[in-house]
Order: sequence, then C-alpha cells, then structure tokens
Amino acid sequence: TVIERLSAKLTIPPSALLQLIGIPERTMARRKQEGFLKNDEADRLLRVIRVFQEALRVFGSETKAAGWLNDVSAPLGDVTPLSLLDSDAGARAVSDEIMRIDYGDTF
Repeated sequence: TVIERLSAKLTIPPSALLQLIGIPERTMARRKQEGFLKNDEADRLLRVIRVFQEALRVFGSETKAAGWLNDVSAPLGDVTPLSLLDSDAGARAVSDEIMRIDYGDTF
C-alpha cells in the first residue's frame, strides 16, 4: 500500500519506485503476501519518503515537490533528483540541494 501511495504522490508508476528502491516486482508480490518488507528494503523506501518530505516542506505542495524531484537538475549533474535516491550518497546530494533551495543559495 505504501508503495502504491508514494508512487502516486511522486507521479511515477509503482514499478519505477520498486526499481528505485531495488525490489524486483516478483519479490514485491511475495512481500505483499508476507505483509512486510525486509529491513534493508524498508530503509531504502524510507530514504525516498524522507527526501520527499523534505521537498514537500520546502516547496509547499506535493505537486511542486514531485515536480522538482522528477525534473532534470543542473546542480545535480543534469539528472532528476529522484534518480539519485537509489543510494545514500545520492539522497544526501538531493537533500543538500533542497537545503540550498530553502536558504535561497541557488545558481
């Protein structure tokens, strides 16, 4: 349920979110039957949720936050911020950029 709700908020298909957090669709089907994610899978999902919440706080709406996360960003190397959330280092880079935007330190 969380995967479906978050993917809707991010305006991406659930399969794209699963790929981002490194869970094959077959594995997700098993997790759905089991009723929970493994710890490492939950951590990767929470990383995406945390960054989305940071963007929501700064941009003020889910639509604007999702739009920024899905748009190519020059300061982040001409990739979408969302695509960087597959690693801790990428998530830190995105969080740092959100903080710079929040403080008005953009170029």
